[in-house]
Amino acid sequence: MSFSSEEEKCIHLILIVCNSVSLFGSMSIIVLFSIYKNLRSYAFKLVFYMSISDAIRAIGFILPLHPKSFCIAQSILTNFGSTSGLIWTSIIALCLYCVVIKKITNIPKYHKHMLLIGYILPLILTFLPETTDSYGEQFGWCWIKQGSFGILWRICGFYSIMVLVLIINIFCYYKVIREISNDLVLLAKGPHELSEKHKLFNRFKLYPMIIIICYLPLFIKRLYEILDNNTVFWLTIVSAILTSIIGLLNAIVYGFTDNVKETVLDTFRKSSVARSVSINDFDVVFTEN
Repeated sequence: MSFSSEEEKCIHLILIVCNSVSLFGSMSIIVLFSIYKNLRSYAFKLVFYMSISDAIRAIGFILPLHPKSFCIAQSILTNFGSTSGLIWTSIIALCLYCVVIKKITNIPKYHKHMLLIGYILPLILTFLPETTDSYGEQFGWCWIKQGSFGILWRICGFYSIMVLVLIINIFCYYKVIREISNDLVLLAKGPHELSEKHKLFNRFKLYPMIIIICYLPLFIKRLYEILDNNTVFWLTIVSAILTSIIGLLNAIVYGFTDNVKETVLDTFRKSSVARSVSINDFDVVFTEN
């Protein structure tokens, strides 16, 4: 069953609105990393890389479906951005696991390997469906079309990556959260400040949940389409909304830490003081004249 003209317009409008908001979130991280040198820690650099992938994905979804060249561009950008963004979440999780659990501190040593896995691997996986002309419009937006090759590329090039990423993230954050939980128990027995540990504890629990919340409806939708060669409008709407806001959620949960918030607030405070001084100087000059 294909969608009516009104249903297609509704889906496209939702994609444009949600991905525009998501793009704003991703670009905020990119701009903050570019402007503020004090935020350029290695951890925030990884979030910066993930935000680039999320921004590419959002731009892809904002593109119109027609003409065909735009549809192909949307397929390529969204497939690359989605796969790359997922992989970067696992890279961040593994880095955190190495630092907290394995006590490995020389993480930048593996920087080139991270770039290869985070960008080059998704680029190769994105190129493969093009070799079999498998990109095109498919129940709501442009991606990998159904068919023997299409199902192969969907499973091997995206859903297998998504499942692997989820397993890695859950394992890593389970270990890290358990370690922090043990620290909280020890700290609670003494006169220590627990607020920072609690914040980390709560934040780390959200990381795997973003993938589950944003991609589960899409996974169900695509599975239903494969089994029934059909689709459901309301499920497409839910999938469009949740899969589109992943860039915004990543920016909020991964990027807008207390350090980032404080840096931005300091800028506004300095700007406010500068304007106040400028106005006072103007008043003095005006009074003297």
